[in-house]
Amino acid sequence: MLEMGADQVDEAVAECAALLRSVADRDWEVPAGSLEWTVRCTVEHVADDLIAYAGQLTGRATSRYVGFGITLEDGLSNEDAAGVVTATGGLLSAVVRTTPPGVRGWHPFAYGAGDRTGFAGMGVAEVLLHTYDIACGLGAERWRPPGRLSQSLLAHLFPHVQPGP
Repeated sequence: MLEMGADQVDEAVAECAALLRSVADRDWEVPAGSLEWTVRCTVEHVADDLIAYAGQLTGRATSRYVGFGITLEDGLSNEDAAGVVTATGGLLSAVVRTTPPGVRGWHPFAYGAGDRTGFAGMGVAEVLLHTYDIACGLGAERWRPPGRLSQSLLAHLFPHVQPGP
């Protein structure tokens, strides 16, 4: 099993960015798979989560989210929106690499606080799950998350879930 860390964030973000760039010429105002959000809103959500997780750790948040977020600029091209995901993923990755062990940041689903490996895992989960939503919404259903990364993620965040089809 791989530990969740910066390398796994980088891998997930690279997968997402590659898919986004491969479909940059398509209409991103369609629903992202079964979500009510459009593809563009989902891309914005992924970037927002990545920067928020970095902020939780660097801000040493203890009781609520650090109060900032990402909004894609009006008129930003789809290609450039993919770059925002790459940039925010890089920020989370850098924070995970440099945050000392034991430092925690607040998150409602991490029993009130998560450490750097927890936020790395949550970032990987958001990226992979929503990349799949985006792929389905844009007719790229053949995209699948890397198997080993997915298995490691499940083992890290959901150890009670047994791998299988």
